[in-house]
Amino acid sequence: MTIEVKGTGASTVMYTLDDSDFEQITLPWKKTATIAARGAEREVGRLVILTPGHVTLPDGKLGAGQCSITVDGKKVVESEEGSGKPCSYKLK
Repeated sequence: MTIEVKGTGASTVMYTLDDSDFEQITLPWKKTATIAARGAEREVGRLVILTPGHVTLPDGKLGAGQCSITVDGKKVVESEEGSGKPCSYKLK
């Protein structure tokens, strides 16, 4: 699984993969992890969330960075630029 935030400059990102983290990042940014379901997650799935911080948009305004989640080489979630919505996906 790969999580990614597009853009230029610096920002912050919060995510849950095998662990949760909040990082200061340089854009573009991505992180790849191998995730294995444990216990009840095998039945109900595991929620992966990626929340990008603010970036400078092409029009010069501040807005949320564009994020995406890719599983096994297939993009399963992608936010619209500046939408302010996090990316989330339930991995089963």
